[in-house]
Amino acid sequence: MKFQRENNARDRVLDLEQFASSNSIRLHIFQAMNLCAYQTGMRLGEILHLTWERVDFKMGFIQLRAEDTKTDDARIIPLTPELTGLLKNLYKVRYLQEDHVFLVKGQSVSSIQTAINGACKPAGIQNFSIP
Repeated sequence: MKFQRENNARDRVLDLEQFASSNSIRLHIFQAMNLCAYQTGMRLGEILHLTWERVDFKMGFIQLRAEDTKTDDARIIPLTPELTGLLKNLYKVRYLQEDHVFLVKGQSVSSIQTAINGACKPAGIQNFSIP
């Protein structure tokens, strides 16, 4: 029996002004994940499960395996200079026992809905979620 994937694609993109105002929240990890989503187009699940072994600073890309993606298609995502700098800063203060890139208090992040709501509400942004 073959299962058909749910078609739940979204095309809501923040303009630069909305992006800047959503970053006014002082949650560093949300800002980092927000920048990663904005500059790479990665889905939330891909960001939450991103590990350091997928980030190649030398070659300048993130390499997602088929099993890392919703579509089961491997892909290579180029790093921008800004995202490279941010990831290098996170790498410097990483927890050696935790492979995930985005952490809060040494634990991998499992959901960011509270951070999204907290950032979007004061900025006047409605119906937004990270892809």
